[in-house]
Amino acid sequence: MAMASSRLHNSVSLALMSKVMDQMEETGEALTEMMEAPMASTPGLGEFVDIVV
Repeated sequence: MAMASSRLHNSVSLALMSKVMDQMEETGEALTEMMEAPMASTPGLGEFVDIVV
């Protein structure tokens, strides 16, 4: 009985870890897209810096 419970616990833990890893991958991809988006929509952004002394 204890062995079956342990197997179930391990299976649930593995399934949960898999879902968390998938979610983190999707979040990383969304973050990458978000970081690339402003550069594509505003070319030349950050090329010049105005400094007044």
